Amino acid sequence: MKKYFGILLLMFVNCTAFAQYSNNIKRDATQMIAHMINKDYIAAAKYIMPKFIAASGGPYSLAKSIEASFAPMLQNGVQFDFSIDEPGAVIKTPSGLYTVMIQRTILNIPSKKTRGYLDSSLLALSTDKGKTWSFVDVGAMSDDQIKHYFPDVYGKLVIKPRGQPVYTQTE
Repeated sequence: MKKYFGILLLMFVNCTAFAQYSNNIKRDATQMIAHMINKDYIAAAKYIMPKFIAASGGPYSLAKSIEASFAPMLQNGVQFDFSIDEPGAVIKTPSGLYTVMIQRTILNIPSKKTRGYLDSSLLALSTDKGKTWSFVDVGAMSDDQIKHYFPDVYGKLVIKPRGQPVYTQTE
């Protein structure tokens, strides 16, 4: 009986920890998305994984790059929205906690009466035991790039490649 109680207790603790991680992951991903939608790219950059902020020259440089990538589409009237799925399993590595979730980028193109979406894998990292999370879109990365940047999680998490855009006509 003690054996079964121990197993149940362990399952309860794991479920509770995952629920807390999930809430914090979704909170931080939602904040990042809100900053992107509001074109506050400096605030959004604070939610990008630190190694990618550093590689881009710091948060201001990263924010300028994000702005530059969105500017032509915004100037042509494209409207953006984003959504995220539930995070997957959280794994613990020497460099922190990781999980993957699907991020959907939604495009509305009024001038063409078109709406579309694109799904990609968003990798989340916590270096403070799940209190805060940072992110990077890994859906467009090759296996070699994922292995290079994230050797601790390579092969341990399901990272789906970025899908093809799906468009529908609106009325």
